[in-house]
Amino acid sequence: MNRRNIAVQAPAALAGAALAACGGANASDHRKPTFVFVHGGQGGWAWTKVVQLLAERGFQSVLLDLPGHGISAQMPAAYTAKPQNLAGLSTEVSAHAGLTLNDYRDSVLKVIRGLVAAGSSR
Repeated sequence: MNRRNIAVQAPAALAGAALAACGGANASDHRKPTFVFVHGGQGGWAWTKVVQLLAERGFQSVLLDLPGHGISAQMPAAYTAKPQNLAGLSTEVSAHAGLTLNDYRDSVLKVIRGLVAAGSSR
């Protein structure tokens, strides 16, 4: 995979890897999994194409935004000020300052436990 076509090939490769990880379940399998996608530094939207490819094969997915990321992310006031406050950017406390790995873990577990409670089989 080269840099020029990674945006085209990577989602299909990731969708294939996700299907392989669930033991090759197919869309007609009564035990088919619901995939939970957790982003890196962006938001759940980063997995949109992979989720689309899985949906085309009959699989459900959840796009998770970790606390402080994605649609709920808060930009520093110094960044959004007009004009931008460059000096403020160096002193403003990050909105992520109070978040820990435990917060991220709890967010993921809440989604997984909700899926289990709703009857997701895997």
